[in-house]
Amino acid sequence: MKSHDSPLLVVYESMFTLNWIPDKLVSTACGKLLDWMELSFRIKTLTPIKHPTKGKKLLETPRNDQPEMLLEQLDPSQREVATHQHGALCVLAGAGTGKTRAITYRIAYGVRTGAVAAENILALSFTQKAAGEMRERLTGLGVPGVETRTFHSAALAQARFFWPQVVGGEILRVMSGKASLVTAAAARLGLDPSRAQVRDLAGEIEWAKVSLLAPDEYVEAARAAGRMGVANLNPERIADLAAAYEEVKAEAQALDFEDILLVCAGMLDEREDVLRAVQARYQYFVVDEYQDVSPLQNYLLLRWLGHRRDLAVVGDAAQTIYSFAGATPSFLTDFTRGYPEAKVVELTRDYRSTPQVVGLANQVLADAKDAAGRPLGGTVQLVSQREDGPDVQWFIAEDDQTEASTVAKRSWHLMKQGTNPKDIAILFRTNSQAGLFGTELARMGLPYVVKDQVKSGFEADGASKDSIPREAITLASLHSAKGLEWEAVFLVGASEGLLPINLSTTDAQIEEERRLTYVGITRARSLLTISYAKGKRPGASGEREACRFLAPFWARPQLDVTGTARHRA
Repeated sequence: MKSHDSPLLVVYESMFTLNWIPDKLVSTACGKLLDWMELSFRIKTLTPIKHPTKGKKLLETPRNDQPEMLLEQLDPSQREVATHQHGALCVLAGAGTGKTRAITYRIAYGVRTGAVAAENILALSFTQKAAGEMRERLTGLGVPGVETRTFHSAALAQARFFWPQVVGGEILRVMSGKASLVTAAAARLGLDPSRAQVRDLAGEIEWAKVSLLAPDEYVEAARAAGRMGVANLNPERIADLAAAYEEVKAEAQALDFEDILLVCAGMLDEREDVLRAVQARYQYFVVDEYQDVSPLQNYLLLRWLGHRRDLAVVGDAAQTIYSFAGATPSFLTDFTRGYPEAKVVELTRDYRSTPQVVGLANQVLADAKDAAGRPLGGTVQLVSQREDGPDVQWFIAEDDQTEASTVAKRSWHLMKQGTNPKDIAILFRTNSQAGLFGTELARMGLPYVVKDQVKSGFEADGASKDSIPREAITLASLHSAKGLEWEAVFLVGASEGLLPINLSTTDAQIEEERRLTYVGITRARSLLTISYAKGKRPGASGEREACRFLAPFWARPQLDVTGTARHRA
């Protein structure tokens, strides 16, 4: 098999030559993918993507005669973002600093001044909800027609459009999840994983694919990343399982979500006419949550962009909490290496949280390190724009049940004082912690909802992980709380073994736990209470230790459930 410059093709070659997909399946529909990668199929004439602006002048006049009014609604840093219309732009936006406002106003200002055409913009977010909100905001600003999508949505639209011409026939069925295929693959190897293990194995396959790891590269990479003992299997066994998974998937003539990105990028790599058509359609790119992009997503983004420089990225390395799923914050922190001419704007004004909450968040982040052990770049020091609020409170309970009971009682007091239950959240590290808190809330007759467990990797297109019923206290993991905010937040289980979780063994994994703590703190607008229990049950041996990331915080007076403050013994 011939070699290629594209790392994607190396991955695909490995899928076949290393039995990632067996040779016997080359004659199936998936075999056409191999033929396509080898360019042995008969080249067909492409129907290019319709280009709405072809033959037209691009917005010689703005939509209204006062686009400058948009700028009056922004702070100075946000205004810098909005007025930088061409060339590379890197926006380092801390929690609560109005990044979505800044980038939507940038797009609106560019369109309404005629600097860019709405139909030539591709704005990328990580959830359908975020993409929809951006679309609604732009429409409200008088700028409809901007394409706001997730990476998967954009890639799927292009793959569906070009598949008939490039591969032939209709695109293969896209699986909504991996569980059934992983289970079938495990059975072929004589394995019988539990539901939780199937979920973990699916996540490991996803990580390998979005990290652009060929099967023969997975074992070494997994060991280097400390990804040992997933589902109680060693990396070699997981590589075998991944091969069986690809075999089962090929027999089912199906694609998974990672395949969508691989197929789209492969088409752009191998077909110059496809590449030209896509690059003519999209000329300006905006990427939100850039700290969360994977190597595969970034590769696809660079293929869309080509040699052009009109790329705006927005992110905060301090909120990188999806490394386990392939998120690579170095794309954000090293952005100016690839784009030395890029304008860098820091959004530091925090409009969400009080100075007390912001002060603790900054303190937690002060010692943050990157994967190489260097001070974490791509972050900002937040400055609260709100008036002083109450001090951040904390307490230590004797056991888990007492901690849950105390939080439930304090939630009841908040509601009694007029706080809407929808403005209260109880945040924890693992979903298994939800049950006890839910039981105590129910015992007191308080309404609550448990946020859906975070999926392996990122939200699947079409799913809504952010719909929360009204008038209910939210129980949520720190992962699922990202992007949300509440007036009052209880950050529970803040002890070693839970935060950081005991599964985190490498320095990089522990630093991710620090960032999770930061995310949890910055969800609170005004009231933040942090707690943990000494033991699982009354009288349990081996008292838990306080979360290391909050070490300076524990010296403050502790909240006494009787209403008086006392210092920690």
